[in-house]
Amino acid sequence: MKKFAVIMAGGSGTRFWPKSSKKKPKQLLSLTSRESQIQLTWKRLNTVVERSHRLIVCTEQLRKATLEHIKDVKILAEPMGRNTMAAVCWSAWDIFQKDPTALIAVLPADAFIANVPEFQKSLNLAFEVALSEKRIVCLGITPTGPATAYGYIRRGTALKGGGYELKEFVEKPDRANAQNLFESGEFLWNAGIFIFEVSTFIEEVRIHSPEFASFFDKKIHKPHLIKQGYRNLQSVSIDVALMEKTHRGALLEGNFGWNDLGSWPALLEVVPPNSEAGVLRAPGGFIQVNSKNIIADLSSKKFLGLIGVEDLIVVETEKAILICHQKNAQDIKTLVNMIEKNKKFAKTLL
Repeated sequence: MKKFAVIMAGGSGTRFWPKSSKKKPKQLLSLTSRESQIQLTWKRLNTVVERSHRLIVCTEQLRKATLEHIKDVKILAEPMGRNTMAAVCWSAWDIFQKDPTALIAVLPADAFIANVPEFQKSLNLAFEVALSEKRIVCLGITPTGPATAYGYIRRGTALKGGGYELKEFVEKPDRANAQNLFESGEFLWNAGIFIFEVSTFIEEVRIHSPEFASFFDKKIHKPHLIKQGYRNLQSVSIDVALMEKTHRGALLEGNFGWNDLGSWPALLEVVPPNSEAGVLRAPGGFIQVNSKNIIADLSSKKFLGLIGVEDLIVVETEKAILICHQKNAQDIKTLVNMIEKNKKFAKTLL
């Protein structure tokens, strides 16, 4: 029985604007090292899944850019993004044709993981549980606080083969509910990583999302038909379409320094500060005076001076400058939407 890996590499490119865009979403950026996020994700699989057993799912628009980061890899190129359920199903049906006994790990391309050996250990254990228990395994992350940026998963009864029954999914909560979930000790953060035996997954899709099973059953042997009908698939997450419905979910707890890098402020959580002022990337040099908790990312060789400021995001590209308070980082998406509606700006900035 062979192990396969599917890397989901979509994204709208709004959260790290102006560095990111629709043509260059987060996974194609070098945020935590000199390598891009997708390159780091690829390398983490090296001791777990053979290179020839990995594939990437992205949109047709991102195919060329993705191949510049990962050479000689099979890509399933969606004609348009339809959320994670369609992407995972296409991958599963494609792999099933090659090996109906395959074990598959599905993971996002853009997450940060600090402890790679521990992650690899968790992934190997998840493969074992998926096989022995005939379940769809989720990797959950031990919460370090009442975060509102993540979904939560509730663990149930312990399983003989390891891990727990998956009892409940909770969408991103408000602050009060997040505090309750955290204090209960029953919930983990949802890392969006799923591991399963392909036959188990397809069986569950047939039961709980038959429209997806019917589509791929009919069209998987003719890829051009998939692309023709893809637009008609429901745009829905695998969490909603399958995992909230199935009784064959399982949960493994992981402690490998995970962060989904959901916004610019997340860099302060994972990148060591290079100044008393915070994380500053300024090729032309910088001096700070009485400043703190700053994220600055400049592309030019202009000198950066900071005096008496805190909690700011300062990002410069060839065509744009962003200055934002960290507490308003979620509004970067609103700004991008406004730019998109302005023909003058959209043509050059997105």
